Amino acid sequence: MLYHAGRYELLSGDGLLDPEVVDQAAPSGVTYTPHREEAVAAVERGEAEAAFLLRPTRIEDVWAVARRGDVMPQKSTFFYPKLTSGLLLLPLD
Repeated sequence: MLYHAGRYELLSGDGLLDPEVVDQAAPSGVTYTPHREEAVAAVERGEAEAAFLLRPTRIEDVWAVARRGDVMPQKSTFFYPKLTSGLLLLPLD
């Protein structure tokens, strides 16, 4: 979904946001926020031209990608609450 000029617009296609579309829409740079309200507010304040609003990643999709041995795209796995850093990587004595 795209938010631009005070209205929402459904984008056609397979539901994936093509990096080339983002590059064309925002040649000066793209920022990220996990919060819809922040993205819409940035457009309303004129700090951003548009906001691409994406559905959350389903855990089933993450598992499918992991089983294939692939890596998820950057920022596609923003889950909350986060585990404490190092809890799964460092041995607990």
